[in-house]
Amino acid sequence: MNRILIDSNLAFTRTALVEGGELNELMFENKAEKSVVGNIYAGRVESVVKGIGAAFINIGEEKNGILYLDDYDIKQGDAVIVQAEKEPINEKGAVLTRKLSYPGRFCVLT
Repeated sequence: MNRILIDSNLAFTRTALVEGGELNELMFENKAEKSVVGNIYAGRVESVVKGIGAAFINIGEEKNGILYLDDYDIKQGDAVIVQAEKEPINEKGAVLTRKLSYPGRFCVLT
């Protein structure tokens, strides 16, 4: 018998996957420390700064995310799909990428 067990309160959520009577997977989420890494956003380009080779993307968070430009041909006002690679730090927003990755248990789709 397969079961999913969830224990949730104001501080954290614990989720366990039990298969055949054995614990197969255990996940913890601390609600006080929400992570944006891995989140995928539909954002809008707020500005492009050629001097630093980056664009600032409004992803609906407190600070705009930064997308470092390689060969991307984007301009202010464009809609873009991005994924957060690094957490926001102090006054800087999250570092973003257009190379989306969907990690799974047995494979990663990029």
